Amino acid sequence: MVYPVADQHYGQRGGRLADSFGHLWRISQTSEDLTPQQIQERTDESSAS
Repeated sequence: MVYPVADQHYGQRGGRLADSFGHLWRISQTSEDLTPQQIQERTDESSAS
């Protein structure tokens, strides 16, 4: 596992895996429908931390 599956501030739940051949896979699903403004606000908040 490269990045564990987790909720992201932009409304996705996802993570990244590497298979035995070295291929990287990103798996995700939409967990919230956010407007571009909401995504920007959350991005600004997470950048300030």
